[in-house]
Amino acid sequence: MIEIKIEIEPKVELEEEVKVASEGASLNQAGPNRVGLAELNHEIDGCRRCAERGYVAIPRPIDRGNGRKQIWLVGQAPGFGEGSNKVAFGGPAGRTLMKWFQVCGLSEAQVRDYFYLSAISKCYPGRATGGGGDRNPSPLERALCRPYLLRELALLRPKILILVGSTAIKEVYGDKTRLEEIIGQRRQLTLGELYKRLEVRLQRSKEPAHSLPAAGLQSFFDPAAPVEVFHLPHPSGASTWLNLPENRARLELGLADLKNRLSRLEPEV
Repeated sequence: MIEIKIEIEPKVELEEEVKVASEGASLNQAGPNRVGLAELNHEIDGCRRCAERGYVAIPRPIDRGNGRKQIWLVGQAPGFGEGSNKVAFGGPAGRTLMKWFQVCGLSEAQVRDYFYLSAISKCYPGRATGGGGDRNPSPLERALCRPYLLRELALLRPKILILVGSTAIKEVYGDKTRLEEIIGQRRQLTLGELYKRLEVRLQRSKEPAHSLPAAGLQSFFDPAAPVEVFHLPHPSGASTWLNLPENRARLELGLADLKNRLSRLEPEV
């Protein structure tokens, strides 16, 4: 709940602050803005910004999940195989990720119903030079997609955020963040804090906020609403991080904590 400053005079200002606080709380309880998300997905599917800068800009998976439980899953970027079936996290790494969620008690169908499936970069970045998996999106590619992330946050109003892989984790916590410091831990932020972190990175990139409404997005969500943040490593077989037993133990700890949280989701009506 947004803090309400109580003042005796003037009475109109107090009533206005109560109204703002009430509207913020009601936004948090309203669930995702489905119309807005549908419009945003349509914009993403037609985006050519990376292609205009000379980057590979295909494919863009079109099935991003329903987000019905306001769980926001953010990975690195689509894989090449996801373009043929038009399903986010539908490739080999995605199948591994879905197995992790099975350990947490959710079927793939439930994941695609409960989660909104996103990524730092919306387009397949191509193969890494010399093989070894897909290329990590460049700073410019990440910057070009950042306004979409801000809009996703404002429209989904997530209660749970799951960051998958170092690219997604560093987007929130900074480029010097090490997986060993955060995998297996749960963090608590507010939507306002999370929005500000992403907004600052956009400002530092000096790229224009091409798709942000002129009036701003803060009016779409309650900035004081809490969001629980979970962290998973990249599920790609090309990653060697999970080869170490201590890192696998961190993953198991994180999955156990996530399972405990997901078991407390609101029951079906």
